Amino acid sequence: ALASLAPGPRPVMVHHVPRFLAHGVSPASSAKRALVVVDGLSIDQWAALRQETPSRRWSADESALFAWIPTLTSVSRQSIFAADPPFFFAPSIATTSKEEQHWTRFWEDLGLKKTEVAYLCQKSQEEDDAYLERVREQAEHPKCRVLAVVVGTIDQMLHGVVTGSDGLHASVRHWAQRGALTKLIDLLIDGGFEVSLTADHGNVEGHGIGKPNVGATAEQRGERVHVFRDELTRSSVAQQYPGTTSWQSIGLPQDYLPLLAPDRRAFIPEGKRTVAHGGACIEEVIVPFVQIVRAT
Repeated sequence: ALASLAPGPRPVMVHHVPRFLAHGVSPASSAKRALVVVDGLSIDQWAALRQETPSRRWSADESALFAWIPTLTSVSRQSIFAADPPFFFAPSIATTSKEEQHWTRFWEDLGLKKTEVAYLCQKSQEEDDAYLERVREQAEHPKCRVLAVVVGTIDQMLHGVVTGSDGLHASVRHWAQRGALTKLIDLLIDGGFEVSLTADHGNVEGHGIGKPNVGATAEQRGERVHVFRDELTRSSVAQQYPGTTSWQSIGLPQDYLPLLAPDRRAFIPEGKRTVAHGGACIEEVIVPFVQIVRAT
């Protein structure tokens, strides 16, 4: 029922965010909005970031949102930019390649021109400073009124971490101390944007229960979730791994059938551990939503 709630006075799920931001934005207004999506940022990691990024130039109004389950980037992050439940973008549910198109369409439907809307996604292994310059160039464009900025650093960290959640927290703190996020927010605030920050999903440490031998029968294979197209295959794999959850297709395409790993477990070899996402643990599902304004 959360998915059908109104996007105001505060958004409840990640796909509510664009409609919340759209309040007060029209072809006749001068309002400027920037949405920063930090891929993979959990609530506890936001707390670590906040401690390491004190700023006298802006203040933050903090709340939280529910991500979509399965908490995969192509599902939950894409829903942010589509401003719709995943059911509505079934053809692209396994990819993020349509995000810019979704974002632009949403704002064009509200009367903005295509030249007034921008979307930037940090490339794999792209240095923060190089990405910041790309954001600066777009933010300073005189016609830009709505800007989406996807920060991929933390998601890249969690997929490469070998020391569990403790190691990831240390990496997040180190990244925050380098000032990349502070510089990004300062840049957007200076550009006259009202800035909102959120994430598409969080992450959780998981221990291996074994890796299903599903070959090409799985639509998507993650460490915390496998997605199938037919119920027979999903049921067969579920029987092999007690404690897994056959997630209902709530807000999802009918032939998109997730099998979630048990709490704090992962579809990786036994004895191994990982930090991952895709499941329904609270650390994966509840993400920060922060409204940032210039300090007075």
